[in-house]
Amino acid sequence: MGHVHYSRHEFLHLVTHPNYNRMAAAVGGSANQILIEGMTDHMRDQVWQALRPGLGGNTGLRQRVEGAHFQAPPDSRRVRAALFLRPERRCRHDRRDGYRG
Repeated sequence: MGHVHYSRHEFLHLVTHPNYNRMAAAVGGSANQILIEGMTDHMRDQVWQALRPGLGGNTGLRQRVEGAHFQAPPDSRRVRAALFLRPERRCRHDRRDGYRG
């Protein structure tokens, strides 16, 4: 798990409702570990899946967060052409779009 996912996971531990922790402790044993770690990781994934679609397209937010490290996203037409077109069609696609690289 990458450090970003780890950070989200640990943050969710901080905001877990105290009653949930008490309930998990009352269950005890390995079920306690599953309830605490498993549910936290499940919720981390739910949060990420909800946030992820809006993050990539929010260029203004990315600029504020990344500051000097920000790089504008590539033209999606060029990415699509590079990934999905056969090599012989890429050249035609590039010329049509005026790309000379």
